[in-house]
Amino acid sequence: MNIIRNIIIAGLALGSSCMASAAVADTFAQGEFLFKILSQEEKTVSVDRNSDYIGEIIDVVIPETVTFPGGQVYTVTLLDKFWPCSKLETISLPKTITDFTWESAGISNVYNYFHPKLRAINIDPENPYFTSVDGVVYDKDVTTLLIAPGGKKTVTIPDGVRTIAPFSFAYAQNIEKVDFSDSVERIEEFAFNECKSLLEIRFSKNLKYIGQFAFGQCYGLEQLILPESVSVIGDDAFYHCENLKYIKVPSSLKVINRSVFECCFSLPFVVIPEGITEIKFGAFRGCNSLASITLPASVSIIEVWAFANCENLERIIISSENPNYSSEGGMLLNKDKTILYSGPGKGFVKIPDGIIHIGNEAFIGSSVEEVSIPPSVTSISALTFIECDDLKKITCEAVTPPAIDGSYGSFLTYDLSTPMDLDIFVPGQSVELYKKADGWSKFKNRIYPIPGTESASIDSTVATNGSFTIYSLDGVLRLQTDNRDDIQHLPAGIYIVSGDGTTEKVVVK
Repeated sequence: MNIIRNIIIAGLALGSSCMASAAVADTFAQGEFLFKILSQEEKTVSVDRNSDYIGEIIDVVIPETVTFPGGQVYTVTLLDKFWPCSKLETISLPKTITDFTWESAGISNVYNYFHPKLRAINIDPENPYFTSVDGVVYDKDVTTLLIAPGGKKTVTIPDGVRTIAPFSFAYAQNIEKVDFSDSVERIEEFAFNECKSLLEIRFSKNLKYIGQFAFGQCYGLEQLILPESVSVIGDDAFYHCENLKYIKVPSSLKVINRSVFECCFSLPFVVIPEGITEIKFGAFRGCNSLASITLPASVSIIEVWAFANCENLERIIISSENPNYSSEGGMLLNKDKTILYSGPGKGFVKIPDGIIHIGNEAFIGSSVEEVSIPPSVTSISALTFIECDDLKKITCEAVTPPAIDGSYGSFLTYDLSTPMDLDIFVPGQSVELYKKADGWSKFKNRIYPIPGTESASIDSTVATNGSFTIYSLDGVLRLQTDNRDDIQHLPAGIYIVSGDGTTEKVVVK
């Protein structure tokens, strides 16, 4: 096979017996090159690889000009995709190049994706638009890094560079280490996406912005020490960094955006510093090893799915000074502990007494096996336990079946036609109520009385006569009355009072 080690062509001409050429309309194939006319008026062409050329291309020098059939000379101004060239190691560009074709077939950095061994892109020093430093392409004044060849293992970014352009390192399969100068302020979207061998990053001390998917699927990264200068991290910025074991989140950040650390499978714990105010949808979703997360007083908004599918999450620790949230038993609650937002990830879970509402998808994707719901709960959001494949038992102590909020009509699954291997235990006198209640009736053949409450029953003729129905915690009807204050005549203890459309727990002293 013909192997070309170095091709230097100052101006291609016709008539050479050693070069096969063809002209079709506005294209001209010459050796490994395919030239396409961009402008007849300006006499400019692009250069791409000639797909009919069968030789291997390792080192190539792009000419400044080419002579088409008929003798017309054109200037080469655009480097097109130039692929496939899986063995290409260096490419040298003339001073006439004014632009690159970055994208093809949905791939936004074709040079790294199709040229995995490319070590250097060299540019004529007289080019007015671009320059190269150690084979890496920058704009002329070296303030923006544009393309880093995917065959390099280490890149040191020189002082003066402020921006790492979108897709500049994307798909670079060999890059292992990047050392940023402290002048770098922005890393744009997808800049290092799918740099699967990237092991080490030293960030700029003045870095302010990290774009969407900037480090997505960088499987080799094991730690992130983000500088205190960072104020914005875009959605999915570190998505699927599956070997990431440590994150230092800067206090200069105010919002942890959507899915920033989603599917970081190896992350065991996270400490969110004071100053963070919002944690967006899916921020830590699917972090399977996450066992503990610590939240500061400053957090005021935690969106649904922030910790979804964290199947080993055991502890959510929140500052006692937080005015909006609290924690108990590894659960994220509102401040007065009446709403459960997110539950722990596995084993047996006892929801604290006093909880009135269980929030939307609070246990989604967890490894919880058994859940005990206290009598104080009056409503449960739809899909609270969706994707809880290990869940086998729910004990709900509420005498009145908690209402199931949401359009799906079930707290367990999207697909109500699919049976689940799940047993539900409720107060003995309420079994029939649960079997008929919306959201519970789907499981009517798996609803049983809580052991010890089998003999308890509600007299339906009595239960509908008064405004208030009062039960003991074991589900026994103690009083039916129009006057709620009559509860004070009962013996000391804790009772469940239903009436006026509410259910609450009352302590009689």
